[in-house]
Amino acid sequence: MEWVLRIIGILLAVALIFGLVFGIRAFVEYQKSKHDVTRMQITLTELSHERVKNEPGYTNGAYYVRYTYEVQNLAREEVDRLVIRTTVKDRDGQELGTIQTGFGALFGGTGSLNMVYGRKLTLKGERRETGSTVSALFAALYQGELEDFVFTHEVVGAYFDDGKSYDAED
Repeated sequence: MEWVLRIIGILLAVALIFGLVFGIRAFVEYQKSKHDVTRMQITLTELSHERVKNEPGYTNGAYYVRYTYEVQNLAREEVDRLVIRTTVKDRDGQELGTIQTGFGALFGGTGSLNMVYGRKLTLKGERRETGSTVSALFAALYQGELEDFVFTHEVVGAYFDDGKSYDAED
């Protein structure tokens, strides 16, 4: 009878060790996913353009390209600030350039994005150039429509509510 108790004790110890190992592993994976910016879903939903002829400080006025993102946070930590880099290609796959835009308090916003897990936000950005310095990318976006381009998005910076941050350059 004593050997049965020993076997049960050994089996319980093994089960406890496996439980601890897998529990710790699951916790580590959860911690990694909290700050995993690749889990953000980003879609560019609108593209518009405008010329402001009497823009203060510009002789020929200024040209604006405005764009709207829909962003869903699937990282498990609340996001306060976000930097998105969008690569723009034409329909033939020719890369035209990139746009990098920051959202949140440090980037001209009024405060934290408060983007909790699962939340979708509509974020608006714009680029302004003058008639004498318009880049090829800006000119293409200004003259084109949303359907004329293929956009790919990448989060290159994020600041999380728990104080941790992500920077693609690091």
